[in-house]
Formats: sequence, C-alpha cells, structure tokens
Amino acid sequence: MADVIDFSALPDKLKAYSLSNSSSILTKLLIDGMSFLSYAQLLIGNDEISLTELVIGEVLQPGGKDDFNPKGGFKFKARIGKVRPCKVDLTFKQSDIDRIWKSYLGEIAKAAAKSSPYDLPFESFFMGKIVEKAQADLRLKAVYKGVHNPTGTAAADTMNGYLTILKAMITAGEVPAANIFAGAPITETNALEQFKGVKKLVAEEYRDQPLICLAAPSKIEAYMEDYQITHGSLPYNTEFKKSGIEGSNIRFIAEPSMAGSNRIIITPEVNIFWLANNLANVNSIIIEKEKRNIHVLMDFECAPEFGVGALVWTNDQE
Repeated sequence: MADVIDFSALPDKLKAYSLSNSSSILTKLLIDGMSFLSYAQLLIGNDEISLTELVIGEVLQPGGKDDFNPKGGFKFKARIGKVRPCKVDLTFKQSDIDRIWKSYLGEIAKAAAKSSPYDLPFESFFMGKIVEKAQADLRLKAVYKGVHNPTGTAAADTMNGYLTILKAMITAGEVPAANIFAGAPITETNALEQFKGVKKLVAEEYRDQPLICLAAPSKIEAYMEDYQITHGSLPYNTEFKKSGIEGSNIRFIAEPSMAGSNRIIITPEVNIFWLANNLANVNSIIIEKEKRNIHVLMDFECAPEFGVGALVWTNDQE
C-alpha cells in the first residue's frame, strides 16, 4: 500500500511563505513574464494615476534684443488611469493537492541533475502554479479584450482592455478623426494597403521616433504574405521576417492578446502604460484552512491605459 502523504502542515507553510513573499508573488503576477511590458511603460501607484502631457506652444524667436518677450504658453493635457481591483479565490480539496504534489515531484525529478529539491519548496511551487494561471488570464483575456464589469465573475470583466479603451477614446474624440484610417478587414491580399494606410497618417514630426505597431500575429503574417506576393522574387522580398512597416521606423509587435481583431495600433513606446498598485501589501494574499480544504485568496489592482489620444494612429476596424 502506498504511503499517505501528510499535508496537515501545508496551510501554515503556505501562510508563512505568502506573508514573507507577498511582494515577490505580486511582482511575478503583475510584472515578471508579462510580454507586453517589452513595450508598455510600467507605473506603480494607488487608485488613480495621472498620465500627463505638457503641451507647450512655439518658444523660439530671434535673439539679439535686450527686451524680455516671453512666448510659448503651456498647458497640461491629462488622462487619468485608474487601477481596477482583481481577485483570485480558489479552494483546493485533498485530491487537488495530491495532483499538485505529483506534478511537483515531476518538476523536482527533472531538476535533480541541476539543483537540490530544497531550492524549490512545495509551497513555492504551489503558489507559482496559481500565479501562472492568473497571469495567463490577465494577459490573454483582460489586458486587451477586457470590458470592465464589477458585478461579473469572468477574467474579461476585471478591467477595460487596450482595445476597449481605444474604442472609447475614438468615440470621445480623444483620438482625432485625422488619425483613423478608413480601412477594411485585413487579408493576405490587402494587408500592405491596410498597414501603410495607418502609417501614412502618422504626424511627420513623429516619423523618426521609436514607434510600435500593435496587431494580431495573423494580421502581421498577412502583411508579410502580401509583401511577398506584391514585390516579387528578390531574396529580401521573399524572406518571411519583416521587423516593421516598410519605409518607416515603426516596429511590429505581434500581440497574441489581439487574436481575432482587425485593429492596427501605431503609437510611441512611451504612450502605452501598464498600471499596478502598491506591491508591498502583506495582506494581499490570505490562506485559510477549512477541514480538508485549503482556500487561497489574492487581491491586487492593475489596469492597462493609453497616454495621449493624439499620439495614437489606428484604423476603423475592430
């Protein structure tokens, strides 16, 4: 008969681990491994965060004069980013814990040749699996496609995603009509036209700046396929790896979270944000024991946001 593993001490170990590592657990959840942070700017704050642009009028004038002639008044254009409360509520039965233990043993076996099992305590592995799933839910279901619904229970209800925010900015006139290309659904035969149509709207003073072009991976692949068909058989034309829109300083970002969308978004790297709350709250993770069950409760706040709407160029396809 197989030995029965005694997990009676696990709740206390999880409590101790979560208490002493709450900041690193939240950092792993909200920051580490979030692929979009390769281009989005991270801002840490509480509740509302001001995303402000200082707008200054023309300041330059001829010199060689003794008089003081101030010009170039300034004003602030601001958007207020608001982090949204999110939570993870999980109950683990004895059978769930047994399965996680077996998975843990498999990980330890694979790592045995490289390190000691003590380098990965079970409580760390246990919480890591929760964080891994919560992070995937955030990235794939909320950050781009979310529609905030505080009474809902789905991952997509937790916050307005980038696509939802952009649609609201367009409706409110925060993204000027001149920044929106009247396009069509992107296909392998029209992708060049669609991407270049948005590119041509970019203000000339920003065309030498670091810009990114966000789109679903399949839409960027369509651009490459259309490029091959359109420009013939020279080696450069046929290679299937264009890093950006031809004839521009605009870098492609193939964003899996935009799958199914025809939206093209071009903006400076400094104009797209990921907001997170204070990561040092030791009460963000609570472990409770109830008979044979273990309850895990996690609370945190985060949200995506754009900065200045005038620095977003897009198409009219969703």
